[in-house]
Amino acid sequence: MTEFKLHCQQNNIITLCIPPHSSHLLQPLDIGCFRPLKQVYGRQIEDLMRAHINHVSKLGFLCSFREAFFASMIRNGP
Repeated sequence: MTEFKLHCQQNNIITLCIPPHSSHLLQPLDIGCFRPLKQVYGRQIEDLMRAHINHVSKLGFLCSFREAFFASMIRNGP
């Protein structure tokens, strides 16, 4: 038994194999939630780059992410 399998077995970790080329079917949140979030956040970063801001602090990231999160969830919400 490999070290990885033994570790999983000892720690009650269940491993799963995802068939190749099927993640789009098995991970609907990638399309429904995370893609819009990534698009909105990406536009914010592009705006910063146009303003010649090429460093984002942790606080700046959190502020931008929060804004992008709410914008993408409101736009794509129920």
